[in-house]
Amino acid sequence: GGVTYNDKAPWPESADGDGFSLVLLRPAGNPDHSNPRNWRTSVYVNGTPAGSDATEFAENPTADLDRDGTIALLEYAFLSSDSAANDSILPIREITMHDFGSVSALSFTFLRNLAADDLIYTVQLSDDLEIWDPDSSALIHLSSVNQGNGTSRETYLMASQLDAQERKFIRLHVQLQE
Repeated sequence: GGVTYNDKAPWPESADGDGFSLVLLRPAGNPDHSNPRNWRTSVYVNGTPAGSDATEFAENPTADLDRDGTIALLEYAFLSSDSAANDSILPIREITMHDFGSVSALSFTFLRNLAADDLIYTVQLSDDLEIWDPDSSALIHLSSVNQGNGTSRETYLMASQLDAQERKFIRLHVQLQE
């Protein structure tokens, strides 16, 4: 049977006329082809027909060879190098209020290593920094835009409006695929 897909978020929008191809994440595991979260855009324009542009992490995840305070696994997640100190690669500090008519909501943006199919990226919310909400319905994956440099700009939006008295914390959880 065929695969139904779209060219609007949450599907990778950069695969719509920008020269990037849709790539299925971890195809050997036969993921749900109709779920947009199981797809990404190719690293390079025109993709890699009959091949793969995926990479594999092969270092010590907790190493910090360049001593910049960011462990090797996160350097890989954000397409950086653990041999270049003081590089600014952490999630973009654009936790801002977006105005959609009369509704404001919290957004969160980070750069993702497109070739890192061996990683799982999860954006999580918390009220107290102790319990992190695994409920993906609390966040909307607003967009995934290929930056043309091996990364995509991922933007998430909190699904509900923030109350003036409410405190919310947001984080990016990155882990190696089992």
